[in-house]
Amino acid sequence: MVGVRIPDDELALLDQHVGVNGMRSRSDVIRRGLRLLFEAQPTLPSMKSVTIELGTAQQFQLAHLLEMKGQTPEMAINEALNSYLSQVVEDLAALNERFESTANEIRGRVTRSKEFEQ
Repeated sequence: MVGVRIPDDELALLDQHVGVNGMRSRSDVIRRGLRLLFEAQPTLPSMKSVTIELGTAQQFQLAHLLEMKGQTPEMAINEALNSYLSQVVEDLAALNERFESTANEIRGRVTRSKEFEQ
């Protein structure tokens, strides 16, 4: 058993969760909160965790994905993020190439002709 001091405003927030999602007491709420805190910790110190909120439809689709492919929500989200980042980097590289081409074309127009250098 561990004693913890909790300010009144935080205690009121804690009490709002009692009776929700199967949490029957303050202790249940605190245990769930600690479990979520520990699960949110990155696997390695060099990693970072991100929390996202999922709507009902997204939760349903992720549950279906897990059932059909054995792919966890974390795996699906990580794969989607990697795909998104690859596409954005590719788009930026193409855009940069267009800018460089345009800049070179403009430089060619602005550079003095040899006939004017003499």
